[in-house]
Amino acid sequence: MEAVVLSLESIHPLVIYIPGNHDPISTFSKQNAPRMTSNSTNLHGKCMRLGDKLCIVGFGGSIPGYKNGKLHWEGFPFESEEELARELDPLLQFEPLPSGTDDASAIEKGDSVILMTHFGPSRTDTTIVYEDSISEPIHSGSETLRHHLESPLLVR
Repeated sequence: MEAVVLSLESIHPLVIYIPGNHDPISTFSKQNAPRMTSNSTNLHGKCMRLGDKLCIVGFGGSIPGYKNGKLHWEGFPFESEEELARELDPLLQFEPLPSGTDDASAIEKGDSVILMTHFGPSRTDTTIVYEDSISEPIHSGSETLRHHLESPLLVR
């Protein structure tokens, strides 16, 4: 993976990434997440300002997938929708900044937000997996993410 990031850095020096469900648990750390290269940024659980009124929020990992209401695969590092929501919900809050401060990690009212996730919202084509034409599909999307994407705060 480091080789891929280094190749991307030869095109543009700012490479932003999020960990997936097969990456080490250390890549989900909010305090000391390892970086793949000295120039790359692990954006999991963070907001980065890209410009005036534009920021990007990153959130990696996955939640469990269900087939016929039963667990079909484990999520990682999130074992449930509720666990994911406890981390994602505060990240997507719009906070007014106190006068005279410059917090590049906060979403302000009126910002355009690019949301970069490893998992998709529930009930979309990318989160419904058909193993064959006979079986019930596997549902792996996040209701929490769907709620945020449909929220009047994010949708304009």
